[in-house]
Amino acid sequence: MDRGRESEPFDAALESPLMIEDPANCVLNTVANAMRLVMSPTSEQPPIGGGTDRVLFFAGEALPIEAFNFYRDDNECNEPFVWVRLVRRYRSKNFPAPYSGGDPCPVPVVVPVEVGIARCAAVSMGDCDGACYESEAEISLDDSWRIERALCFAAGKLRQTRCALQVGLDDIVPYGPSGNVVAWTGVLYAELAGE
Repeated sequence: MDRGRESEPFDAALESPLMIEDPANCVLNTVANAMRLVMSPTSEQPPIGGGTDRVLFFAGEALPIEAFNFYRDDNECNEPFVWVRLVRRYRSKNFPAPYSGGDPCPVPVVVPVEVGIARCAAVSMGDCDGACYESEAEISLDDSWRIERALCFAAGKLRQTRCALQVGLDDIVPYGPSGNVVAWTGVLYAELAGE
């Protein structure tokens, strides 16, 4: 997932240079690659509920699970729905807290990046029994652990490559089962280098 774009032309007459490349791209690519690593169906320790190499990118307010139909009867429910979402951007004097005071432009930029793994819930299967719910709980626990691993791996890579000056992690939280979906999400905060 290369989030880069062509460079914008530079006009020396401007007081400040135009952004040539958004430093958030490095953060987003690193996090997406970490999610691919932990969710790969061909890894040495593949996900219990089945994996995928597909990690979708979202930006905006809406939860990415709204983009997937979890009421399907076909094989779409055999593969997890995995995403990386740029939640927002803001300035911060006291990482990761937002700053909205005077003279904000010299203040570092922070991007919260959400990751998630969603699956069709067992409640969507008409004949689900206690063993079915127990299996769903085991798969869900594995998914939450994979998010934790991906975020810690990404945090280390971001510091190592200097894509981010500071990195923080938030809680890993469950969603559902609701609307035929069970999911886990986690958030990484990165203070952008080069802003």
